[in-house]
Amino acid sequence: MSNTDGIDTFERPIEEVTDGNTFATNEGTGLQNEERERLLSNQTETNYHTNENSSTIVPKPSHRTPIGSTTTDGTAANTTAITTNPHSNDLESTTSDGPMRRQYEIQKDYRNFYHNSRILLIIVVSMSAIWFIISLISDFFFNFRFNNKLTSFNNIILLLISMVANSCNYIFNDIELYSQLDYSLNIILASLTWFNLVLLYLIKFTRSRLSFTDKAIYIWTIFTFILGATLDWQNHKYAIQLNRQAPTTIDGNDEMRQPITSKHTINEWLQIATRNIIKLFLLAALISLTLTQLLYTIDLHRTAPARSEFQFTDPTNNTQIHIRCHLKNLHGSGGEGNSNDKKTTHPIILYEHGGFDTWYESADWIKELYQLNRIDSYCVYERAGYGFSDSMGAPTSISLQIESLNHALNSIIKENTKDFEGADMKFVAVGFGYGGLFSRSWCAENLDLCDGMILVDSWHEDLLLKNYISRLLPDPDHDDDDGDDNNRDDDNDNHNGKKRKEWRFTKELGTRNGWKLWWKGFWNSFGLNLQLSWILKHHGSMDRILGREMKYQNRFLRMKYLETVTSSILSYNEIIKNNKNLKHVKTTVVSSKEMIRRSTQWGDWQRSLTKLSSNTKEWKIVEGDHEIYKYGLGKEQLQNVLLRFLEFEMV
Repeated sequence: MSNTDGIDTFERPIEEVTDGNTFATNEGTGLQNEERERLLSNQTETNYHTNENSSTIVPKPSHRTPIGSTTTDGTAANTTAITTNPHSNDLESTTSDGPMRRQYEIQKDYRNFYHNSRILLIIVVSMSAIWFIISLISDFFFNFRFNNKLTSFNNIILLLISMVANSCNYIFNDIELYSQLDYSLNIILASLTWFNLVLLYLIKFTRSRLSFTDKAIYIWTIFTFILGATLDWQNHKYAIQLNRQAPTTIDGNDEMRQPITSKHTINEWLQIATRNIIKLFLLAALISLTLTQLLYTIDLHRTAPARSEFQFTDPTNNTQIHIRCHLKNLHGSGGEGNSNDKKTTHPIILYEHGGFDTWYESADWIKELYQLNRIDSYCVYERAGYGFSDSMGAPTSISLQIESLNHALNSIIKENTKDFEGADMKFVAVGFGYGGLFSRSWCAENLDLCDGMILVDSWHEDLLLKNYISRLLPDPDHDDDDGDDNNRDDDNDNHNGKKRKEWRFTKELGTRNGWKLWWKGFWNSFGLNLQLSWILKHHGSMDRILGREMKYQNRFLRMKYLETVTSSILSYNEIIKNNKNLKHVKTTVVSSKEMIRRSTQWGDWQRSLTKLSSNTKEWKIVEGDHEIYKYGLGKEQLQNVLLRFLEFEMV
């Protein structure tokens, strides 16, 4: 140990070269001939060089030179290890005992850790990729899971985030690329995933619907993030050990200096920046997912229905739908002069909502009649994937959903058997828009329960065919005038805006492209529109679960995707097959005047619906757009049609 300008430096035993072949060492200690020859041959490979002013061999400086370390001539040198590259295969060149031997052992351990960690990351990324593919197939194409009540896009998003994060860990898994930010990001990602799982357990609605697969995906994702943090911590540990200053031997006591801060090359900084930017992007995505889950949890806590409003849809009691029946007065008498003492029941209105709404938004006109005591009973429900109802496995079709509804209705009938004491329980199916197809199918498959059907501006089965809507309806950006340029004045933009506004009813007809719907569901899983619904629009929880903002819920969009995928394959053929069973069903058709005015094809379809049955009672064209229930006069006309159908005398 020498002191130059007050700075302690560590000097290795001086090896003097006398004639290129003979060695002499400090204090007369010699080396064996074999060691001498090996050291000479490995001087270049171990980054040693000879000082020009002396015969002392000192380590070659590097960009990671420890602070305060100098050579005997005052120049900076890296004395931390014989080799500056911990991945070097020439570690066996170190033969000195003490600190140099410990340095060799650390490098050997790091090399094993590096190799094993890369194998582990390959396994983790491969398993995440396989699980992602299986979940994608199961959730959107062919279901082979037993419980998918909460199935949405969340599971595949978590697996995708995990896969990308650990791919970054694999690509940038090097001691020179350690970053404290990356370690912190892995911890935060794991914490956010854990918080998402906690949110699902906070309320009974989601807690009771969590499947084993759902839990496993969350736990697996947490594990993969913790694994990344552990590997970062281990890299940091080896960085400290490999970058600490060489020990001194004063008074026989080893003195280890504090670890230094590593310097990086430009290439290393670029790699670190790339990894951290990707991780920050994943963090932003997971934060959005967490905020959406938090909002959904709050909404469910405020609005979740009573347990009695849910009915199982299969014999195994796996999935449930939310169905609400108001049975104020089931019984009616046989009437004066009727010699038959058998009791009868007023038919129960069974409402089928449209494709982008639920009863909460589109059945107010029925609820109003019930509150005014104009009708005795009605039932409303949400189809699978809508509102509070559980998700449905893939693939799906109209008949499969009708089968689920039948099982739920049978349970309701059994529960109320004592109320109608053997009298037949009949339903009048009222279907709005897309729901008209479900009303037709339900009546065709349940002629013993169906007392008639009312189709309210109902879809025709041709609309289930791919790309039919785009050929049917005119482009709202095209002008319908006679082409006179005088009409294309400065108000042209306003005119086109008005036309587009008139065609906003097409949200139910909307996009029938499956992949566009899939992308909408994936994007809306991050909840931007849902967050804006309360921040800017001040909409409430029911609006997001059942109302106008439901169209941004990822469970709903998944269901719309499933409906679209099989619409022209399964549902269309099912509707055509069931038409023959409707020949004698009492039917009323209600159509929108505005829809017929815009498209004569729509009018032709409405006319064809009146010919489904030879027992059609009425075809009423009412004022208003497709959403007739929103227009005062149209709503009143619609209510009168229902009352006439039920043969109630109007007041």
